[in-house]
Amino acid sequence: MPNPPALLVLERDDFVVRVEPGRGFWLRGALPGSGRPWEAVPPPAAGSPSVQTVVLAGGTRVVEAAWPDGTRVVANPGEPALDHAGFRLPPRGFAVDGRTFRAFHLLAGFGQQFQSPSLFVLRSLDGLPLEESTRVAIFRGFGDRAVLVANVHGQMQLRGEVITRGRAGFYVPVEREEEVVFHDWYG
Repeated sequence: MPNPPALLVLERDDFVVRVEPGRGFWLRGALPGSGRPWEAVPPPAAGSPSVQTVVLAGGTRVVEAAWPDGTRVVANPGEPALDHAGFRLPPRGFAVDGRTFRAFHLLAGFGQQFQSPSLFVLRSLDGLPLEESTRVAIFRGFGDRAVLVANVHGQMQLRGEVITRGRAGFYVPVEREEEVVFHDWYG
């Protein structure tokens, strides 16, 4: 039996984002400059998504998908950059926000302004929501070198260094891939 058609597909030279009935969403791409492939498949969102195209002033379109468990995708399938739902989306930009998984190609969102379009993927490794997780894997595709991670814990350990949370959370410097440990005390 063939797979049902995707509800949303965003393609660029360096990555693809798909929202598919029954499978949820997935991202696939190549690391710029290396050609090394990467894929981020979040835990499947429960239920079927509701998908709608929103037409903004001037005729630009935004695609939104939402699942019953609260997971949502907001995507700009065309040009130009636009503001919608708390995000500044570049052309072909997107934001995936789930309980244990977040991925985005944004100019601004999740409490952070980026200097250039930036692609990050964050995944809870212990199954807790990202804000409560003690272990988070972070992948940086391109753009800014640090990502804001809001987490309830007071400290973060990265590459052997202990960092105390700032007012907004932790700004995590990421070269390509990092695993970050969050905790309330060190020792």
